[in-house]
Amino acid sequence: MRPDLLAWLRCPACGGSLTAATTDAGSDGTLRCAGCGLDTPVRHGIPRFVDVPEDATARRTQASFGYEWTHFNDWRPSGETNFNDYFQALDLESLRSAVVLDGGCGMGRHARQIARFARRVVAIDFSRAIDQAAANTADAGNVDCIQGDLLALPVADGSFDFAYSLG
Repeated sequence: MRPDLLAWLRCPACGGSLTAATTDAGSDGTLRCAGCGLDTPVRHGIPRFVDVPEDATARRTQASFGYEWTHFNDWRPSGETNFNDYFQALDLESLRSAVVLDGGCGMGRHARQIARFARRVVAIDFSRAIDQAAANTADAGNVDCIQGDLLALPVADGSFDFAYSLG
């Protein structure tokens, strides 16, 4: 997790600011809410704001998408074509200074593509597919991955200039 991401992150329970404590390796640790004390693990550099949901439908959704995007994880065969289909009407050059949210990023194929045009991309997914998204966007240099719930975004209000959610 890049240190400057912490300034944008907020506790999904109370909206409080977070502080970080990392291990010696630097990619694992904990984020602690200054307001309510909620601890959020950081594993493999990814803040994990969700674990196993209590709701049965949410659990099935999380498991299904987690399976799909970790088993069908190669963005290359359809990446460019799929991206162009969704974003052809958008002036991508207008995103040069934008911070973009990819909500429900799956394996990260759209985050990877839009990263070429944006200042920064925050890719959020509810499932374990976020690990695949992190792997697929690692070389972009401007993509941050977060495991979180779109219904309780763990980010400060007004953080994004452009947001999308596909699928």
